[in-house]
Amino acid sequence: MNITELSIRRPVTTIMLFVSMAAIGLIAAFKLPLEAEPEATIPFFFVALPYAGSTPEEIERNVLRPVEEALRRCRGSVR
Repeated sequence: MNITELSIRRPVTTIMLFVSMAAIGLIAAFKLPLEAEPEATIPFFFVALPYAGSTPEEIERNVLRPVEEALRRCRGSVR
C-alpha cells in the first residue's frame, strides 16, 4: 500500500498526521532562540537639499557632489 492509497482509504489518519505535523512546526517556531532572529539596527543617514528651479545637471554639479564630498570626510562614514 503506497501513500496515496493510504490517504484515500484512511482520510482521518491523513488529516491527523497533517494536523500533528503543523502543531509540532508551530511549537518549534515559537521556541526558536532569539539568536535565530536577531534584532538589527541598520545605520541610516538622510540629507534633504531642496534646490528649486534648476536642472538635474546643475543640482549634481553645484549641490550633490560638494555635499557628498563633505559627507565622505565625516567621521564614521563608509567609503
